[in-house]
This record gives sequence, structure tokens and C-alpha cells, in this order.
Amino acid sequence: MSSALTPNTPLESAAPDPSAATPAQPTESELKLNGVVEGIGEPFAIINDRIVRLGEYVEGAVLLSVGSNKATLRSADEEELVLSTSR
Repeated sequence: MSSALTPNTPLESAAPDPSAATPAQPTESELKLNGVVEGIGEPFAIINDRIVRLGEYVEGAVLLSVGSNKATLRSADEEELVLSTSR
């Protein structure tokens, strides 16, 4: 039987749409490390096509460190995310 609403279907019986819920914290799949810049001066990362410096936030996570082809971030729930460039 279909879960589609009909004019006589009460709203309480409608199943919630699981795709409507958005996660509160970013995941590694939502963050893409495009590149890193190290050398003279402070290192920075390019995440989701945006320049992010140490201590700055992207998608709710703060950039902690930049290393050789990787960046480490911490989400608001204290989860550590390590992103790598795809080579």
C-alpha cells in the first residue's frame, strides 16, 4: 500500500520524510579538501573551493592544522575530521 496522502488521510499518519532532516555537524563527505598551501607564512587550506585559514570555520568546523596534502578540523561536537586531497 502506498504512503501517499489522500484527502481523507490525517496528517498524523503521514510518515516523516527522512531526507528532510539535515545533520547538525559536517561530515567528511560534505567537506572537500581542494588543496593546501604551506611554506612561507601561515598555512591554509582550500576547502569546498574556499580559502580557510587556521582558526577559521567552514561548514561549522574549525580548521586546526594543515599538513602535507591534509587538513584537520574539529566540529562543534568535538569530533576531529581529517581531510585529504585525492591524488
